[in-house]
Amino acid sequence: MILKQKNLIFILGLLGFLVSSYLFYIGIKNNSPFCFPDSSCDFVLKSKYSKFLGLPVALWGVFYFGGVLILNFFEKFKVLLKIVSSLGLIFALYLIYLQVFVLKSFCLYCLLADTSAILILILSLVKI
Repeated sequence: MILKQKNLIFILGLLGFLVSSYLFYIGIKNNSPFCFPDSSCDFVLKSKYSKFLGLPVALWGVFYFGGVLILNFFEKFKVLLKIVSSLGLIFALYLIYLQVFVLKSFCLYCLLADTSAILILILSLVKI
């Protein structure tokens, strides 16, 4: 993987990690996030879909993006990064589906993390 790709994956991984960490932190403090007008962050973050396998989705994001950051450092883990990124894509699409079709509400922080996961997979698969 070329340096430019690795740098872009690092930036997206760091962005996703920071957003997920913020959402996890406000979740454990039972606070509401700073939301943009016309967004429903609080509704989405407190819905029954905000947990997966008993853990907050935001914590899964911390694990995922942290893993991406680590795997991205080592060329020998390039294939594993693609596999992990593929799983991230599936989960991101599921979370977007929930916001669009089930909850009919949007959390811009969540969408930012989901978009980061999608772009990480694309960058791990193509050469730029």
